[in-house]
Formats: sequence, C-alpha cells, structure tokens
Amino acid sequence: MAKEWKSRQKGRKKLAEVVTDEGEKQKRFEYKLLMEIDNEEEQNRLQCKECLGFMSMTINLIRSECSNIY
Repeated sequence: MAKEWKSRQKGRKKLAEVVTDEGEKQKRFEYKLLMEIDNEEEQNRLQCKECLGFMSMTINLIRSECSNIY
C-alpha cells in the first residue's frame, strides 16, 4: 500500500510541474485535479481535451502526450 501511495504522489508531483501557456495558474489547477482523484479507476478516466480528442486515456499516456488535462 505504501508503494502504491508513493507512486501516486510521484505522478501528482510530475503533473504539477508541467508548464503550460497559462503558467502557474494552470499548474495549480492540474495539481488540484489529481489531488481530488484518489482512486486509479477515476484517474484512468481523465481525458485530454485537445490532441487526443476526448478519448479516455490512462494518466501516464496523457502526461506523455500533452499537458491539456481535462
């Protein structure tokens, strides 16, 4: 359980560090979004609103493809 928790924290931190055109405000929003989603099933429902055309993806794929988290 501790390993899973650490993995989630690492993912949240990495996402929070993504820099977008909107800068600091967007980073805080993305961090808050992930902080509110605790179970993995919900994380997997996060969608990319631009380049991935609203397709449901895993959080890792979204993070690797673009920073437009929806």
